[in-house]
Amino acid sequence: MSSRLRPLLMATWLAYVAFLATVLLRPSGAQATGVVMRVAERLVALGVPAEISAPVRVEFLLNAAMFAPLTLLAALILPRHPWANWVVYTFVASAAVEVVQGFLLPLRSAQFVDVVANTLGGLVGSFAALIVVRTVHVIRGR
Repeated sequence: MSSRLRPLLMATWLAYVAFLATVLLRPSGAQATGVVMRVAERLVALGVPAEISAPVRVEFLLNAAMFAPLTLLAALILPRHPWANWVVYTFVASAAVEVVQGFLLPLRSAQFVDVVANTLGGLVGSFAALIVVRTVHVIRGR
């Protein structure tokens, strides 16, 4: 990425980290549950099969989608950093969040499936960054 774009990407990444912190470390999970239920209801209204629109599946997909931008932005900021490391960092950060939710936030629940979903999102974001970086290099002729 160009050196002019890097500060914008960094500011966006920091804002996204702050957003994630407010969502993941809220004392109650009621708002997140509400989002999952509204998305599931809309999917059912659109005719999406129950296998996909079930709230447990919607929650998994939303958790993955929530973490993909984190690694996408980070990998664009530091494109020479190995993609697999971003996935590991996502796993560690997600596990830490679940520990905090499980031990320090009594109205939240720690779930291993959230760690899996978040890590999958980190993988998707890392691969998306690889595609973006390689596409930019091809366009620039490198």
